[in-house]
Amino acid sequence: MSFALALLCVCSLSFISCKGNEEEKPAAPTIVIAEANIEEESELCVEANVKAPGKTAAVSVSVRSADGSALKFTEKVTGVAYIGVLEVPEFHKHFDIADKGLTEGDILEFTVTDAFGQTTTAKKSITKEEEDEHEHHNHE
Repeated sequence: MSFALALLCVCSLSFISCKGNEEEKPAAPTIVIAEANIEEESELCVEANVKAPGKTAAVSVSVRSADGSALKFTEKVTGVAYIGVLEVPEFHKHFDIADKGLTEGDILEFTVTDAFGQTTTAKKSITKEEEDEHEHHNHE
């Protein structure tokens, strides 16, 4: 009987000690999309600010039709500037959308998953870039 009681105590202590070692999840990623414009009918310009206290593990950009029924475009974003970082303060990327059928009013979905498996998606309606914006827009 005393052996069973001792075993129970040891098991209980191991559960308590394991619980104390659990790592708390940081806040989920946050995304603020500053721009989602179609440029010259063949490029989608996306600008955003991303914060991921749990470090980015995956970043993707997708476009759905305005009513959400059709997926028109999706691309995973890779590279050391985007993956494994806490923050991407000036995400600015151009995507080739020739022959994808994207139109003004379609919905950009910008998704970030952190190293803890927490996923955040921000959405923005796509616009067509105005000529005067194009002249002042800094392309990299």
